[in-house]
Amino acid sequence: MRRGTSVYLGRDPDARFQWNIAAATVLVLAAPLTAGLLTGRTADGLNAALAGWLTAIAVPQPALGARFRQYLIRVVLLEGCTAIGIATGGHLWAVLLSSAVLALCIPVRNFAATPLICLIIAVPGAGSAGPATGSAGEHLTVFAIGCVWAALVMLMPVFGGRYQAATTAQAGDRGFRPTLAWLRPPTPKVRFAVRLCVCFLIAYTAMDLLNVPHASWALVGILTTLRPAWGDTVSRIVKRLVGMAVGCVLAGALLLATRGAPEAVVFAIIVVCGALARPMRGFNYGYWPIFASPVLLLMIEQGTALGPADVALRVVNNALGAALALAAIFLIWPSRADSRITGALTEVLRAHATLFAASAGPGTPSAATGGALERALASQRHVESLAGHLGDRPGRSAIVRELLRIHHMSDQLRERALEPLGDPADEKRRRVIAHRLSAHADHLESGEPKTVSGPQNEIERSLAETSAVLIDITGDAEGPRATPRSV
Repeated sequence: MRRGTSVYLGRDPDARFQWNIAAATVLVLAAPLTAGLLTGRTADGLNAALAGWLTAIAVPQPALGARFRQYLIRVVLLEGCTAIGIATGGHLWAVLLSSAVLALCIPVRNFAATPLICLIIAVPGAGSAGPATGSAGEHLTVFAIGCVWAALVMLMPVFGGRYQAATTAQAGDRGFRPTLAWLRPPTPKVRFAVRLCVCFLIAYTAMDLLNVPHASWALVGILTTLRPAWGDTVSRIVKRLVGMAVGCVLAGALLLATRGAPEAVVFAIIVVCGALARPMRGFNYGYWPIFASPVLLLMIEQGTALGPADVALRVVNNALGAALALAAIFLIWPSRADSRITGALTEVLRAHATLFAASAGPGTPSAATGGALERALASQRHVESLAGHLGDRPGRSAIVRELLRIHHMSDQLRERALEPLGDPADEKRRRVIAHRLSAHADHLESGEPKTVSGPQNEIERSLAETSAVLIDITGDAEGPRATPRSV
């Protein structure tokens, strides 16, 4: 219980509430909802707001070209998958086929799980946001308007963040550019796609045949908890389930309290919850489902009665989805060393980010970093253990060398973090380093390499990226002289 509470309450180093993202979310949601009220087309307003919400939850890329391509691709994917969901007509075979194909496409660059969510909530008869009135064409047109509106808002620097110069790899990234490299098993993201596909097929088939109400929320639970690495999945399950449970209760209370209330009141609650939820995603993933759940529930189920039993059933469905995701880690293509490497890299980055954030606080670094230092040392030992485990395997010498280099640079990171604070600018520099390490950990978890391009497979790219970040921070481009046998 204590460990679960610690996991849930733990937040990223240098985490903060992003006011610019909050303002962007208000604009993304309020504009279509207000337009729907003024024109008497509230269903269309809700449809456009839902599209905008699903578009805006993507973390914006820092470079102008990369951000433009990011949202262009996202708009096309969300619109296309919504159209596919409607086109299935609710037929089981069609939903299974389309969801399987989309799940297996997730390893492709710039593809993600959100399009699959769009497909599920658009399936007719699934208690979804499919076309309630008018034709499917009208529904898709309004949905596209909502997506484009959100993309335009997030492209504005005042809302999506200031633009930064693109790296060489980012400048050469032109969207999907899929290659056969991601198909070469076993990589964590390919394993993830296969697990997700199998989980979806099993869950959707069983719940459709059993006529389970609110079944789509079990599928969403799978999507939001299943991760390529085991450690990431545990953290995501704890944070998602606790946050979703509280969020569903809050949403149920709001739906009960707003029965018969003017639509303007409900829309105002949606905007407020959205403004609180989206910035919380970068503060603590466990907090944002508390407010994100009411946003989705109020938009999708506006006008329907939701009692305590419905709230409980939604929580149970999410728990079932998370449990299935947990079982998939052990039963479906069990991960071996490659996926453990991703988890080890993420832990090294997060542990040292926490150390830098703690050392930038009041008091001497040694007095403020006890637990953080212990965690950093443990993460480094994990990297050393993996390097030793892989040292005798053929074809792994390049991976072992990179692991040893990261192990070596971890020593330098700790030495720098434990130095006495100098001028006030030193404190700021440490917080910047903490934020950068944490951001790169998030990037590794997303599975989308951005800073290093080339023919390497996913693991080699992740290692090269992490080395590049640590070299830039420590200034050590040489790394250790050790060989794999020295571990």
